[in-house]
Amino acid sequence: MSTSSYPGGSSKVLADFAAIAATNAWLDGTNWVQATLVNASQQLAVNATLWFPSTYAALASPFQGLSAMDYFVFLMNNLATAAFYSSQYPAFNASTATVSHFT
Repeated sequence: MSTSSYPGGSSKVLADFAAIAATNAWLDGTNWVQATLVNASQQLAVNATLWFPSTYAALASPFQGLSAMDYFVFLMNNLATAAFYSSQYPAFNASTATVSHFT
């Protein structure tokens, strides 16, 4: 995926990333996600910061026994492709997504 071939260009890549990350992290809007493009040449890299509400650790996920926080951390550490996939954004191809510097 590159910004030159993405419908809407770099600003749309960032908007779609923010929407996908917010949805998959069970956040109530994209205002919790800040993202910038690091390298828009051959392979796209996004530097992102996500903020979480103080009640986030108590928010349930679709998986019994896991909070939304536990589940999203699991996705980030083990299934980055799933963390950044949404059928609502078919142009956003996260099939080779990786997460680095996750803290």
